[in-house]
Amino acid sequence: MKKLFLMLLLFIVATLPVVAQTEGRTSIGIDAGIPVGAAADAYSIAIGGAIKTENILNENTLLSLSFGYTSLPAKQTLIGANIKPPAATYTPLKVGIKYRLVAELYAEAQTGAAFEIRGRRTVRFIYAPGLVYNINSFDLGLRYEGWAGSGSTISQVALRLGYSF
Repeated sequence: MKKLFLMLLLFIVATLPVVAQTEGRTSIGIDAGIPVGAAADAYSIAIGGAIKTENILNENTLLSLSFGYTSLPAKQTLIGANIKPPAATYTPLKVGIKYRLVAELYAEAQTGAAFEIRGRRTVRFIYAPGLVYNINSFDLGLRYEGWAGSGSTISQVALRLGYSF
């Protein structure tokens, strides 16, 4: 697992200079989500951040690549003890397509993998449809995100605020 994570990290570092030389943009942002479904029983919030690059495919379509960090603090203490489990922490890696609907409003669909940093070190499949509105150098996004794996799915409704440079 560590080798796979290292390979993905090296891939991103190697491709960033290429992405920076093409027509597109890079943004850094914060993500906050509210767990839904079964995940709402275990987690209170999802908080993190990501670096995202977007390359123009044509006038209305962009290809995106993002790499980030997400923490899901546990909601409850362990039964019979006054100990709260540590937060579940992941590094999501996503690729997606962003399509202009009107003016600065985009529909976006992303997929990828979420790598658990501590604990069982599982890998979860990510699917994330959403909407993004660009305001000058800022992105405001709302999406549903599901992380499937290990017989369960961690689902959230998330908001992203990003700054492009």
